[in-house]
Amino acid sequence: MEAVCVPLTNVVLGIVGSDPYLAPEVYDERKYDPQPADIWSLAIIFCCMSLRRFPWKMPRVTDNSFKLFAATPTPGYDVKKPSETPVPSKSTSDLNTPARDSVADGTTAKPAAPEGEKKAEVIKGPWRLLRLLPRESRHIIGRMLELDPKQRATMAEVLEDAWISGTVICRQDVGGAVTRAPGHEHTLEPPAPQSASNTKG
Repeated sequence: MEAVCVPLTNVVLGIVGSDPYLAPEVYDERKYDPQPADIWSLAIIFCCMSLRRFPWKMPRVTDNSFKLFAATPTPGYDVKKPSETPVPSKSTSDLNTPARDSVADGTTAKPAAPEGEKKAEVIKGPWRLLRLLPRESRHIIGRMLELDPKQRATMAEVLEDAWISGTVICRQDVGGAVTRAPGHEHTLEPPAPQSASNTKG
């Protein structure tokens, strides 16, 4: 089925995008608003850059990683507000072990049981993924990954987030002039000249 964007109605029909980046409603709804779906995709791109892997293959309950993310949160791991206490983020080299840092309510995650004892509890809910991300990003990425698109962060909320708005970036104006971020070297490579074999005509 080919996706069709219906002008002026802010609705998309069909699947648009690649499986790992898609929002759940893209699969679940015949028509959906593309803006919340794009917010979801932006959060997944950030997760991929931070973790150096996809958090799941597709946002379906048939994918165990997504199923655990979408499950009712494990008691003590429900993340609904930004953490009041700064804590280090979990190492991305240790992706398959239980969290050892604090959750949003200030409590500390339970460490893994010593060998020979009961196996560590599987963390369910958004904290399963958010605990692996940089601390400062967890709140807004959690808002961007709300399962209900009506409850998901809007672009305005994303841009107003302290972590996002405080990020120092280089900018390029319409005329091409680059405004460098303080302390950042920026190199623009000119386009490669086209050889005679690459031109038509």
